[in-house]
Amino acid sequence: MLKPIHDIPHIFAPDTALRITNFSPFFSLHVDSSLNYRFQINKDPRKYYWYLKNAPAGFKIDKDNGTLSFRSNKSLFYPDV
Repeated sequence: MLKPIHDIPHIFAPDTALRITNFSPFFSLHVDSSLNYRFQINKDPRKYYWYLKNAPAGFKIDKDNGTLSFRSNKSLFYPDV
């Protein structure tokens, strides 16, 4: 026998904000070194893509997996005089 629709319990998953779960805002690099850092989020990453708005010089991000890449060259910090 089928239950009336008002007797069926409804389970709602709370909608959470999209967050980066492993972000550390401090990076320390030496000149002429590189950084590859993969961001992780609290939702299914296949449904989202990554981009950098007004990215600093030398920063790149892979739009599919969220890997931040940076190569610190002397030319970025010490202009030719």
